[in-house]
Amino acid sequence: MSVPRPTPDDVRRIATAYHFSLSDDEVTTYGALVDATLESYDRLDELVEPIPPVRYPRERGQRPADSGNPLGAWYYRSTIRGADNGVLAGKTVAIKDNICVAGVPMMNGTAVLEGYVPDADATVVERVLDAGGTILGKAVCESLCFSGGSHTSDTGPVRNPYDTSRSTGGSSSGCAALVATGAVDVAIGGDQGGSVRIPSGWCGIYGLKPSHGLVPIRRVCDLKEFTAVEADLRGWVSARSWTSGDGPKAIFIDAAGWLRERDVLLPGVSTLTRLVAQVRDDTTRRLWAVLDGLLTVGQRYVLDQLLEVPPGPRISDLERWRKGPPPRGSGPTMIKAPDQVADVMGLGMGDLGAEDLVPPRRLSELAKYGMSADASLIRRHPEGRRMATLLATVRLLEAKSVDDTWSCWTC
Repeated sequence: MSVPRPTPDDVRRIATAYHFSLSDDEVTTYGALVDATLESYDRLDELVEPIPPVRYPRERGQRPADSGNPLGAWYYRSTIRGADNGVLAGKTVAIKDNICVAGVPMMNGTAVLEGYVPDADATVVERVLDAGGTILGKAVCESLCFSGGSHTSDTGPVRNPYDTSRSTGGSSSGCAALVATGAVDVAIGGDQGGSVRIPSGWCGIYGLKPSHGLVPIRRVCDLKEFTAVEADLRGWVSARSWTSGDGPKAIFIDAAGWLRERDVLLPGVSTLTRLVAQVRDDTTRRLWAVLDGLLTVGQRYVLDQLLEVPPGPRISDLERWRKGPPPRGSGPTMIKAPDQVADVMGLGMGDLGAEDLVPPRRLSELAKYGMSADASLIRRHPEGRRMATLLATVRLLEAKSVDDTWSCWTC
């Protein structure tokens, strides 16, 4: 369908939302530019998406009667004979009902999709047939493949072939039951979190989860390749890292959940671990750069001096300020406490607007590190990290010195 064109009022509304003020001539000009861009979409809409040819003849088949489906493992029966030769020649195969088989209904375990008939074979189906396998039909899977049991499909439960009062496990429940009873020689399932391994284990058969990338998922219901969403995931991890500062383990777990919510085939653990680590490191370096960029040359010099131990005192100003006055100060301490407030405030770090550019939690965590790390360690950090740490720490010390002074005077 054609994409609706924005009206002049739409252009003005969008401009206002982004704080632009457009004249009537500019509104007309931008409207024309948008129209020219949308013509490309109209052309795409006119094109007919090519459908791969169905190379092996088949009939639609039928739903099996209960009498011929005692375990509830078959969703649809349809015989499709593959090539005359190949490693699967003479072998019978069941296909999990989340994998497209052209001309054969697919419901992916849910009545919401019942009646859907794919018009092309999934790549893995083509490979089975090219290898000489004979497909006997579609095996029941759990509703949207979301269960590790065998009780959620809208066609009814799949029963364990060794004890019909027990589960086969899932989500490739029908596949396991059919192989275990000898109804087929092999079955093609799908496994991200155990959907092949669980039912094969519960039914006493061999189940293989191949290495990621070996078996294509093209035209496998609801699954997307990781590469299709990798850029979006990087953006999500970056935003999460920027606002929360959570550790890699927490972000890894939630990133896996993010992928599952979007029906993405999970990558290998090492792939996701590297992505999270890389994006977290990039985000942390961006945090340092933002804070470092607020400082002038003179302010950098002043902050560096906080790490130096001046002649006479045994500790640096940073260590002295972090320690603060005794909780029950003497008269001299009560006099010195306001002086420390003046010294810290006199650095002028509160006027830089760091809180407007950096999430409060990240600033707080950086300051927490600056309050506990040895001054000698901070001194060895690269300049960007060192300046960012000292700036965040001084912002915390501004509030702490006021609180310490108040405590001295109210004890």
